[in-house]
Amino acid sequence: MNRFFLLLLFPFFGNVALAQKLSPLEYHDKIISITDSLHEKGMKWGQVLNECSQTQDCSVLKEARLEMMKLIERKIKEIKQMKDVGKGAGELRDAMIEFLVFENKLVEDAFTPFEKLVPTSSQTDYEVAIANLNAVVVEEEAFMKKLDAAQAAYGEKNGFSIQKR
Repeated sequence: MNRFFLLLLFPFFGNVALAQKLSPLEYHDKIISITDSLHEKGMKWGQVLNECSQTQDCSVLKEARLEMMKLIERKIKEIKQMKDVGKGAGELRDAMIEFLVFENKLVEDAFTPFEKLVPTSSQTDYEVAIANLNAVVVEEEAFMKKLDAAQAAYGEKNGFSIQKR
């Protein structure tokens, strides 16, 4: 009876084990797809910002910011738990984690000031919040370049190339 039970379970566990094995390209794609998710959340935040500029009630931005921060925190945990696949996987993983840590700080530091804007806020208050956001976005470019370099190196070490943005 025990053998029969084990034979029934083998295909299930065998498929689970196979599903967890990624090729280097799949590993890369899984890690880098996070940037697409972040972009979507950022676009959503931008849409809410545009709407709140009409109503002058920017407190509604908090929900979009918190959603983005939860996504970032969840993705950091996921990546830290991923097994390395291929040559240089640790460097790619570390570059993405560094990028996500920066993104979390960006979202906290640059998005939160907008939530504090109220109908009585001055034009200067809006300009300061926008200038702060623009300054942090410039910093973001350096982290993106590091991530791009880690991607290219990982691809080269594992026999595939990465399209430049």
